[in-house]
Amino acid sequence: MRILLFFVFLLIGSCVPARAQTEAVSVDTTRFARFQHIALGISLPLVRDQAISPLRYAGWGGGLNLNYWREKLRVIKQMALKGGVAWLSNEANGNRMTLVHAEFDYTYLRKVMSYRNERLRLFAGGGADALMYLKFLSLNVNNYVGYDIVGSLKAAGLLQYDFRLFKRKMVLTEQLSIPLLGVVSRPPFSWPAPFDAYEPGGSWTSAIRIASLDSYFRLQNRLSLDWFASEKRQLRARHYIASHWRVTYEWDYMNLSRRNQSQTALPVVSLGRVVRF
Repeated sequence: MRILLFFVFLLIGSCVPARAQTEAVSVDTTRFARFQHIALGISLPLVRDQAISPLRYAGWGGGLNLNYWREKLRVIKQMALKGGVAWLSNEANGNRMTLVHAEFDYTYLRKVMSYRNERLRLFAGGGADALMYLKFLSLNVNNYVGYDIVGSLKAAGLLQYDFRLFKRKMVLTEQLSIPLLGVVSRPPFSWPAPFDAYEPGGSWTSAIRIASLDSYFRLQNRLSLDWFASEKRQLRARHYIASHWRVTYEWDYMNLSRRNQSQTALPVVSLGRVVRF
């Protein structure tokens, strides 16, 4: 309930114009600045899908994140493409699972308010995403392949804070998103019987459902730290250094709560370079 109230506040606040700036800004506010971020990450996923196994699987994996965004004084537009693979097992019998995941995400954020001379900024908005989890068991009597494919509309919020440490500029960013409405596709045997997808003349539409918060819940929490070149290096450089490092911790939790519940927790730590162009 607290999470829902938080996003309701952000959505209402996004309709209110940001307050006028009292100080001069050194950037061109009429044009978007473009950024690209490529990062490699390590994940420690947890998976439980009752359609293929009642046991919980845990393991490790790796992935690649491609992020592109445009921003100006009051607007941020983000696009992200993520993918990876993980190898998991359960403690009961040692059975193994291979998890393949991919996601496309678009988010539009507008500044709601700012504090401390623009050092602390709050954005709110929403977007859309498409997510796919493929699960392969090494040994199963009945169902050894499962999948969750979800497309959804979401609400999102972002908080940024600028500070300096060891004569370097730092930017700490916290971003949250939660889906409000989605379309879910799972194997037909995941849903309550009867289903006719495997019968002659059957329809695979029986494996697709419209989902909302009562049956599909997902929370994405992304915390990142950007650090820029030191002032001494900036002075020695012949041209402006248009790139910096970013370390990110992302916790992605998804729960499909209807019959044959599916739960996936995907914590990822990644490191990459941000390039402005």
